[in-house]
Amino acid sequence: MSVIQPRYATDITVADVNAAILFLHPWLESELDTRNGTPGARFADALDVLVHDAATRIRLQLDHVASRPDVLSEADRLNHLTAVRDDWNLIAAALRPWRHVPGFDRARFRPVRHLSAAHEVEDPGRGAVNRTA
Repeated sequence: MSVIQPRYATDITVADVNAAILFLHPWLESELDTRNGTPGARFADALDVLVHDAATRIRLQLDHVASRPDVLSEADRLNHLTAVRDDWNLIAAALRPWRHVPGFDRARFRPVRHLSAAHEVEDPGRGAVNRTA
């Protein structure tokens, strides 16, 4: 099965979020299991909480948009997509230190700049991301 690389917030799926969590989990678990109580373990725990919170927010936003497409105003839809983009970019930034590790999906785990293709055409400079995966 071919995975479409997220280019826009509209491309991000729950499967992308789950793949990011599944990739990061073993690295964090190994740090937590082997160094319980150390500063490294506390950093791993903090990163785990941040990534899981962002993932939960993305899932909720995607579910909300999918379950009510006819009720949401365009402004609400854009607000939801902005939240998805921002949380996805937080996850992509958290994964970045592992970009040279086998199993890291460079095409998938990268930040997105725009909410949609239409958004990119309307405002090509908006939402610029400084770092790439």
